[in-house]
Order: sequence, then C-alpha cells, then structure tokens
Amino acid sequence: MAYHRISFSAATACALFQKYGVEVNYCYDRKVPDSRGRMLCGYTLQDGDRVVVVDDMISSGKTLSERLDVILNHAKVEIETIVVIADRMVPQGTEGLTGSKFIEERYHTKLYSVITEKDIEFAIQS
Repeated sequence: MAYHRISFSAATACALFQKYGVEVNYCYDRKVPDSRGRMLCGYTLQDGDRVVVVDDMISSGKTLSERLDVILNHAKVEIETIVVIADRMVPQGTEGLTGSKFIEERYHTKLYSVITEKDIEFAIQS
C-alpha cells in the first residue's frame, strides 16, 4: 500500500524469508502515478497470483476497498488475506458492518488485525 506501506511490504517479505525461508515478491501502490505512469510499483502482478495485503489501519473500509480495486483491476489475482496493524472497527454504511467485516464480505477473504479499537479501550480502562 502507498508510501509508508512500502516498508511494511519489504519488512513482511524479509520476515517471511528470515523466519520461514519463504521467498515472496512484493509491490506497493502509489497515490499518484510514478514517472512511468505506474500506480503499482515493485513486482508486476500476474493473473493467478495469490496476494497478501499488509496495511496500517482500517476504519470504515472505504480507502482499503479503493486500493483493493486498483490491485484487482491490474491483474486477476486472489486476495488471500489482509493483515492490518489496527482495526478501528468503524461501522460502514447503513448495514452496520464494521469496515473489516465489509471488506471480508466484499472480497471473500479474511482480515486479521494486530490490535482492535476494543483492545485499546480495554487497555485504557484497565
């Protein structure tokens, strides 16, 4: 994902190799095209690739949904899973689904978070 997520992608790829010996490709999106007009940089996604998306935070899911659409419009890939650092658990639309549940249902994948807003609230109240 865009800019500061470049380091998330690279760090994830390094950790997978160091801990499990797994070699993976990684790419990241940009908010504006680079000098060659690319919105996705790094590895060029190919039809049939399985993708793990790493992001910093999810709120309503709108921004993440827009970014996932960019990925899916680039190639016919399978979004294997999504990992976020923080899930703010913000309701999305009138259906009352949190952003993470909205993403899971829309993209038929699982979203994992390191910490949720409920975790933070519990820690503050304890």
